[in-house]
Amino acid sequence: DALGSSCARLAEGSGPKRAGRDIDAEVQLADVDERLAQELAGLGPFGQENPPPLLVTRNARVTAVRRVGDGSHLKLTLEDNLDGSSITRSAIGFGLGDRSVEVGARFDLAFLPTVSTFQGRRNAELELYDLIPSTGEALASAVLDGHRDASLADVRAAR
Repeated sequence: DALGSSCARLAEGSGPKRAGRDIDAEVQLADVDERLAQELAGLGPFGQENPPPLLVTRNARVTAVRRVGDGSHLKLTLEDNLDGSSITRSAIGFGLGDRSVEVGARFDLAFLPTVSTFQGRRNAELELYDLIPSTGEALASAVLDGHRDASLADVRAAR
């Protein structure tokens, strides 16, 4: 028993460490366009030593929801009303198809802006890392553990 607990204590600090993921900036949906996606893509190539930038937008309203692929991916249309004008963006959440999302709900989103070239058309799109119902809390300085390993709910719970 003593040997087992000593081995467990020794093993706790060993092995590869997961790098934290800083949320790099909080933006409005209106800020997310092809130019921003291309500028951020220029910071690549992305990988373990150079993770892609992670942005957050808060209180985006869902105007359309569907599951794509085999149902494991989430495709959203989002809207943000800013200064009386409405901004709409598409979002794709790979592996997020199990999330409960309804039209009209408002969410905080962690994402990477990308350029979609679906059916020959180029559009700015949000590649979702996570989403959580909006509460109005600031998330710009939060830290996520690894690529999609921690959720925004985990970040809020840690605060």
